[in-house]
Amino acid sequence: MSPKSAAPSPYPSFASIGIGSEVHLRLIGQDETVKPEYINAKLISEPSPIGPNKEFSATFQTSSGHVTVSEVQYRAWTRYGKNWS
Repeated sequence: MSPKSAAPSPYPSFASIGIGSEVHLRLIGQDETVKPEYINAKLISEPSPIGPNKEFSATFQTSSGHVTVSEVQYRAWTRYGKNWS
């Protein structure tokens, strides 16, 4: 019997993700049942507090290129659970 995989969970902040780590990015308010907007997005920049309220933004490498997103719009999730690829 194989061990049960961990459930997906959100990261508390982009700052808690290591450079080079791959995550799924979902819009704020979406849960693990919703297909991520960006699948297997690799963090390629140090998150920085650049928004008007000092919220973090970061750049990720995705299958379609680079994307810079803000924590006001997106939440990073672990890649456990359903295989969205």
